[in-house]
Amino acid sequence: MNRRDFLKALGMTGAALAVPKFAYAQNQLQYPLVSDPDLDTNLDEQLASKARKVAEYVITKGNQKGLLSYNPNFGVGIYDQGVQAIMTINGQSYTVGVVNNDKQRQIKSPDMMFFWVRPEGTIGQSQSTTFRDMGLDGRCDFGIIPEGSSGNGQRILYRAREKNAPNGEGLQHRDRFQELYSETLDKLVQFYERK
Repeated sequence: MNRRDFLKALGMTGAALAVPKFAYAQNQLQYPLVSDPDLDTNLDEQLASKARKVAEYVITKGNQKGLLSYNPNFGVGIYDQGVQAIMTINGQSYTVGVVNNDKQRQIKSPDMMFFWVRPEGTIGQSQSTTFRDMGLDGRCDFGIIPEGSSGNGQRILYRAREKNAPNGEGLQHRDRFQELYSETLDKLVQFYERK
């Protein structure tokens, strides 16, 4: 091999190593995504279907145009399959985590999706609205809106009724968080389905 061919091969190898791993990643679902209804609710298949669709996109579309970060090994050792993706949509930074657990395990944990949303360019929890869907049923079951984003200068906390919190907390905020979650799912569907 002459010097020119050697340098060309070396340059191609360097270029391949410089491209982030997620550019090549086509992560697969390791287990079927399952929707489990929250305590005291019935499963609404339309809501659940949209939640599972977004969760599948987050897991499998690691090379989606516009992703700022993609981690197919999120929560390794804690979850059976965990993925985290970060993107910006309309001036908001979205960090989305999806957990896909093996339903055959002795200790069963529900699949879930959680979000941190904050204005683009900001960092930290003081600007970050957080919410989650434990069970991928399309219903927000937990959320926090920080003081600076709440509109009333106070932190807003919502927790649906669940085994660990049978009385829930901030239940009067359920509709606000559900609307935020539904809007976020719509934005993420548009993000992942764009060409």
